[in-house]
Amino acid sequence: MILELESGKTIKDPKYEDFPRVLRELKNETSLYAILESNTNEFIQTSGNKIDVYNVEYQEGGIEKHYQLGSSFTLEQVVSIFQKYAKGGNSWKEDYAMMSNKLSSVFEFSDEDLNSNRMNQLTPKQKKIVQRYLKGRNFGLKPATFVMVGSVIFFIIMAYLTNDMDSSGFETALPYLLLVLFLFIGIFLFFTILGIVKSRDLKTGRISKVEGVVNKSDKSLKKKKYANYILKIGATYFPLYTPAQYNTFEKGKSYCVYYIKNPNANIILSVEEF
Repeated sequence: MILELESGKTIKDPKYEDFPRVLRELKNETSLYAILESNTNEFIQTSGNKIDVYNVEYQEGGIEKHYQLGSSFTLEQVVSIFQKYAKGGNSWKEDYAMMSNKLSSVFEFSDEDLNSNRMNQLTPKQKKIVQRYLKGRNFGLKPATFVMVGSVIFFIIMAYLTNDMDSSGFETALPYLLLVLFLFIGIFLFFTILGIVKSRDLKTGRISKVEGVVNKSDKSLKKKKYANYILKIGATYFPLYTPAQYNTFEKGKSYCVYYIKNPNANIILSVEEF
C-alpha cells in the first residue's frame, strides 16, 4: 500500500500514526490531493479547499467502478477514513453512506440550484462560485498588465542606453523601434479586450444551456487518478476533473447542461438527463 501526495511525498506501507502527520499537508496547502493506493486499480483519494472541506473518492477494480463517498469531510474525518482503509475491511464504508456517481452528487448542486438555472437564475451559492472564478481572472490580469508596462519601460531605457540619440543611425532606426513598441502594445490590448469580451457572461452571471447527446474523452493531462476528462455536447466542450464526473455521463444518452461561458473552461452549474 502506498500513500502519495501532490508534493511528491510517498510513503510505502504507511502506519496508523503516519496519516495525521502526513495528511496535514492538505491543511497547510502544501498539497492539493492525497492518494492511498492498494494496487493499480484500487485506491482512495481526497482533495480539499481553503475552508477545510474535503471530498473523498474510491475506486474498486477499474474506472467504471469509481465512487464518491462524500464532499463535506473535515481533515480529521479524512484521516480516520484513510486509516480504516489501510487497515482493511469495509468499516470506513459503513461509517459513511456511499454515494454513487449521481449528477447532483459529483457536481454538487441541489434541486434548488437546478430549478433556479431552469429560470436563468443563479442561487446565492452559485453566485459565490462565479465570483471566485471572476476574482481569479482579474487577479491574473494584474500581473499581465504589470509585465506589459514593465516591458515597455525596459524597452525605452535600453533604446536610450544603447544608442546615440544624435546619431543618424538612431534617427533611422527610431521609426522601426516605435513600430515594434506600438505593435507589442497593440497585441497586448487586443488579447486583453478579447478576454474581457469573452468573460462578459462570467461578469454578468448569464446562464447558457446546451442540450444533446454526449460524447466524452478520457485523455489524461496529469496523473491517471486526477486526469482531466472532456465532455462534448454538440460544439460545446466542458472539462471534467474527476473519474466520478466522467463516469456519471453515459455515452449516447441526452443531457441538458446549464453553464456559464468562461474563456478558460465553461463552468458547469447543474445537469439533468432527458
